[in-house]
Amino acid sequence: MARQYKDVRFLIMSDTHGMRSDYGDREHPFAKANANAKANVLLHCGDLTKEGTPRQIQAAIRLLKDTAPSAELRLVIPGNHENTLDRHFWVNEWGGDPAEHEEAKAIVKYETENDRRGFHLLDEGVHMFTLRSGATFTIYASPRTPVGFTRSGAFQYNRSIIREYPDGPDIVMTHTPPEHILDSKLPRGRSTGCHHLRNAITRAKPALHCFGHIHKSYGAQRVSYLSANGEEYLQGSYFVGDDWNDEMKVFPKEVIDMEAAKQRGWAQVSDEAMRRVQGGRETLMVNAALLEEDRKNFRPPFVVDLKLPVRH
Repeated sequence: MARQYKDVRFLIMSDTHGMRSDYGDREHPFAKANANAKANVLLHCGDLTKEGTPRQIQAAIRLLKDTAPSAELRLVIPGNHENTLDRHFWVNEWGGDPAEHEEAKAIVKYETENDRRGFHLLDEGVHMFTLRSGATFTIYASPRTPVGFTRSGAFQYNRSIIREYPDGPDIVMTHTPPEHILDSKLPRGRSTGCHHLRNAITRAKPALHCFGHIHKSYGAQRVSYLSANGEEYLQGSYFVGDDWNDEMKVFPKEVIDMEAAKQRGWAQVSDEAMRRVQGGRETLMVNAALLEEDRKNFRPPFVVDLKLPVRH
């Protein structure tokens, strides 16, 4: 029997930083996407809040519950701004009150248990979900980012420590970008992205890797792999960063018509780009950091359509 696939639409965002969580009687900040995107799954890649207080966390969760009404699942990870959710950082490094950590945990527990809209704040690791259509996917989630060069934050790790990542998920959702992909360059060739994560993506070859953290690098980019495609498939293609000396080949950044995206309510890559990704030879990288560098304005979220297997 031939394997069956279903189309699944993902609405992807990151770094909303308290985005109009108190919109009240005003228009919902994602009103256009809510009305027209018809997403099946909402993904939020972290930094829901500004300072990560318990009250801010609850407001951000409730905003996301009102976002993408067609979605069966709302899958969320914290980021380095969700300070009170990371006990080690909040208590041991920041000197915060342990009671606030317990309050934040209790809020997440309450909002998850008293929910009929598929809200999940994902722990680090691999998770499997099956939609009503029968489409099933695995997603690896991690809130962690390498320690920065200027400040510390929640859920961070020393970039000199080798981190292990699992092989084989359909989707990877992290707060940090991988090294040299939709991140930012630092002096002496360094990158804000994670080297170990780049290696893990090369092994796993997921259909989609979404993240945020680096606001100025919002956008999408395809990558391909020598081991999956060979030289013949890649011949004649134009890549950037080929001097990183690994088997990941990075295509130029996708062109996004931002005016059209704002009018529509979401950004998306071309049908041709998605056709290549769904061939199983490439990964679509999406930096969905919505808050612009001016810390006042917001970009639209991304919509990505994937064909996912029906598992019986």
